[in-house]
Amino acid sequence: MVGPLLELRGLAKRYGAHTAVHPTSLAIEKNDFFAILGPSGCGKTTLLRMIGGFVPPSEGRILVAGADVTRLPPERRPTGMVFQNYGLFPHMTARQNIAYGLRLRRTARRDLDRAVDEMLALVHLEAFADRLVPQLSGGQRQRVALARALILKPQVLLLDEPLAALDLKLRKAMHRELRQIHQAIGGTFILVSHDQTEVMTLANRVAVMNGGKVVQQGAPRDIYTRPADAFVSAFVGEANILPANRLRGVIELAPGTVLADPGPDQPVNVVIRPEQIQFGPGAETAIRLQARMVDAIFLGPFSHLRCELATGASLLVQIDSNDLNRMPALGSNVTLGWQAGNHLVLDQA
Repeated sequence: MVGPLLELRGLAKRYGAHTAVHPTSLAIEKNDFFAILGPSGCGKTTLLRMIGGFVPPSEGRILVAGADVTRLPPERRPTGMVFQNYGLFPHMTARQNIAYGLRLRRTARRDLDRAVDEMLALVHLEAFADRLVPQLSGGQRQRVALARALILKPQVLLLDEPLAALDLKLRKAMHRELRQIHQAIGGTFILVSHDQTEVMTLANRVAVMNGGKVVQQGAPRDIYTRPADAFVSAFVGEANILPANRLRGVIELAPGTVLADPGPDQPVNVVIRPEQIQFGPGAETAIRLQARMVDAIFLGPFSHLRCELATGASLLVQIDSNDLNRMPALGSNVTLGWQAGNHLVLDQA
């Protein structure tokens, strides 16, 4: 196959005067674990459902392996979908749910049984094969839904926030399961999620959506370290965003603290991640700010300090929790700093 496995060409969806998804073009390669990340209402689920054939696009085309599937119904597309609520038949066992798609295809009994056994082994549910859906835990139901989609061997597996209903510990366990399944079968997965940790854990490529538009796409590390705008920097991980003005190639963050930054005179945002900020007068940093410590939050292996600048702006600082006992009292004046290459300057929209 030449070219990407899945292509979206100017795909858009409108409901009357409301545009849910603006014209969107994406290229997703074979074996990608691709994630669409964004807040509720940004259009990510609508985009996924258009790919699966459950929502007709207002314009644009969908190609899978070079074939145009834009007008095909879901059952005729080389895609499978795992829904947020799983969509399992409660009166059927795990085995019967997994076999359902192959039964509709009138697959021979011997081949069907072998395929179901393979799927049960893949999702580690051999011991629960004959349990009814209400007798299964949330994580087990999620695995059944995954196996039911995978047994049809779709070229593209679509995952619509499949872990949203699980508790934190179980979600983390299922992250490992999904990674292992993706590696084992070598398939192409497309995940929709509002959970940035989930996306960073699972995906090798990410598209960030906001207001019905893809505002940035790339590798998770690139999106985290080089966000395209203030929205991405704030949505993907924690970020300090300091509004300022660039005048004659200089940005003044506070009296006596300036950054050299070539560019036109205009309002900008200076973005710095909490883990990049060093704390204390002994820190050897190029950029230094005086602040007052107003809060300290223990978060297990690390802690967050909330500090306030003289300008009234707030800075979040991440430190090792082992250092928390050595911190000055709340209300104390502190010195913060970071190296010149660790911040990012973004033009304000």
